[in-house]
Amino acid sequence: MRYLVGERIETDYRPFGVDITKILVYGSALGDDVTPERVMMNLARPVTGGDIDKTDCDDTGYIIEQLCISEPTTRRQVMDEVAATVDWNYGFEENRTFFFRQPFRADDVPDSQLIVVSSADPALREWDVRVDRRELCNRVVAYVRTKDGHANCYIASEPDGPLGTHYQTKFLDLRDRTVNNAQQIVDAYLADHLWPRPTGTLVLTGPVHLADGSTIEALHIRPGMMLQNVDTDFGPQMIEHVTGRLAAREVTLTLGQRSSRFDRMLARQQLQARKRPKGKK
Repeated sequence: MRYLVGERIETDYRPFGVDITKILVYGSALGDDVTPERVMMNLARPVTGGDIDKTDCDDTGYIIEQLCISEPTTRRQVMDEVAATVDWNYGFEENRTFFFRQPFRADDVPDSQLIVVSSADPALREWDVRVDRRELCNRVVAYVRTKDGHANCYIASEPDGPLGTHYQTKFLDLRDRTVNNAQQIVDAYLADHLWPRPTGTLVLTGPVHLADGSTIEALHIRPGMMLQNVDTDFGPQMIEHVTGRLAAREVTLTLGQRSSRFDRMLARQQLQARKRPKGKK
């Protein structure tokens, strides 16, 4: 079975008193048609109605070979699980168009998606963003269970960082899962935790300024946009979460909580996601 989406199954014969009303099965070892973007578009159908003009999903270049939902869950939870394989943003635009696309980077974010603030900005009520050094390490020791069931130890270290040759070691226990390319995963964890990065929250209210010179209401800010405080030393940061208070026209933004390369690699292995062969779409 390559790809099945069923909304309702009804039978007159119900010996166990169980009526299955929805089936969502994704996964295939038979073809290359089950992709993250296809699964995401299908999960958004209750809003888009299957209208292709109401979807804006880029090609991830990946194929999902195994996605098995074995316990009660929601569409949102499945979306989070699928999006984790590539760490892309998803959501709905103001015209109810569903999008699934790669996050902006500091060097390619459109001016219309970059919020600019400063300490003198009356819209900036609170600023609690700092450079987080608590999770820094320059050596990783991981215990991993291989495909043949054996437990192996993998080590990665790097003296060319802020910690220098004073080694701060992080131990990882991955024996509860089967891990392929273990050394690459350990190297990815080290790369994610070798240098500090800004993290924290801020509060905005009323109209805020965009880099293109226009303004939007703070309540219209959504995850995936970027923000830069011109009074800090770090550049544009991704907005990860947005919570709002409608009566106060106020939003709290969370920065610096994006999943790491380590998380993405584990998510891909869990769903057996792999790169699509060149020339196939």
